[in-house]
Parts: sequence; C-alpha cells; structure tokens
Amino acid sequence: MGGMPRNRRLAVALVSVTLVATACGDDDDSANGTVPVVATTLPETTVLETTLPDTTEVATTATVPGSTLPIAEVVTLDADGIGVAAFGDEPEAVVAAVTELLGEPTEDSGWSEPLDISSCPGTQVRRVSWGALSLYFGDESTIVQGTPHLFSYSYGAAGDLEVEPVGLTTPEGIGLGATVEYLRAAYPDATVEPGEEGVIEPSFYVNDTLSGRLTGGVDDDLVTLIIGGDPCGV
Repeated sequence: MGGMPRNRRLAVALVSVTLVATACGDDDDSANGTVPVVATTLPETTVLETTLPDTTEVATTATVPGSTLPIAEVVTLDADGIGVAAFGDEPEAVVAAVTELLGEPTEDSGWSEPLDISSCPGTQVRRVSWGALSLYFGDESTIVQGTPHLFSYSYGAAGDLEVEPVGLTTPEGIGLGATVEYLRAAYPDATVEPGEEGVIEPSFYVNDTLSGRLTGGVDDDLVTLIIGGDPCGV
C-alpha cells in the first residue's frame, strides 16, 4: 500500500499541531491583551453668575413741585411744627407754604369764636384743612399769646386709615396705622391709655406737643390720629 512514509506523516502532524497552537496563542493574546485607553477630557463648565437688578422703591406719595422729594419727607409731623412751618408762625405764611405743596385747602373755617372750633382760649380761632391734615390758628395758646399764630395740627380721620394726603409721619416713622408696639419702640417713654368705651377714646401721649388717638391699648392696636402742638384745638 503506497503512501507517505510514517516518519514524514509524524513530522507533518507535529508541524500542524505547532501551527494550531501558535494560532490559538495569538488569539488568547488578543483576547487577554490590554486595550488602549483613550483619555477623554470633559469641557470645563463655566458658572454664570446672575445678578438680579436692584429693586428701587417707588414713592407712592405725591412729590414736591419742581422736586423728586415725596410730600411726606417735607410735611413732617414734628413736635415743634409740620416741617415747612413751626408752631408760632404767622397764619397766612403757613397757609401759603402748605398750599404750595398740597394745593388749595379743602376747608377753611375762617376766623371764628374759639368755642365754635375748639376749647382753646383767646378771642379767635381758625382751622384750615387739606383732607385729613388740619392746621389750627389762634391768638392765644401755650405756644404764643396775644397774636395770631399756628398752634396745633391734627392728621387722621376717625375709622379711615387711607386718607389724603397719604403717608405723613413723625420723624420717628409713626403714621396712621402704626401699631402700639411700634409706637412704644419709637417712643419708649410714651404713655398709652386704653380708654373706656363710651367715655374716653384710647390715646397716646409722647410729650406736651405730640399725642394722638388709638384703636385700643394693646400691642396690635393702631394709631388713628396724630396731634401736634397745643391739643386744645382737637
């Protein structure tokens, strides 16, 4: 029987095994080899700072003609006057100064007998009003005697905290609707009287030329009327 000699067949077989083994080894190396890692750098994140625009408080009160000042910053409820006029000033000059700011008065009683308007002494008294702001003039008060002058003001209306001119306050920030708690903080020495229904209204007293009325005497009660000067006119 012819064919390849046995030794040659064995050699071929060995070569075949070697080739197969080598091929398998190459596959293993590929399978188990280290896969190159590609470094990936994420783009930098930029943080944008957002700044909200400043909020500007807009005054809700009328402004002084030819100015940007609110009326409330000019007509102040002081213990010695109303900002543009002091107690003791001559009546016509005071009326003219306030009229320039607030317009024509809504009421002018003219000169009258004191008891027609108030409990003040003297021979004549006059009340001039711009809405809820009233000025009192007379020729006799604890301020001045013997000559017509401004002696008192009142600001407020019973049962109505939204009055014209709006927003008038004392230099310490006390206006209509301020709480008794805030009133005490502004004036630590103020006296608060709770009043008695049907007999006397709740009130506050800061000093001889600054006082007013309240809805009651507890912390959350409110200021309803502010009185400056000699209170005989109110």
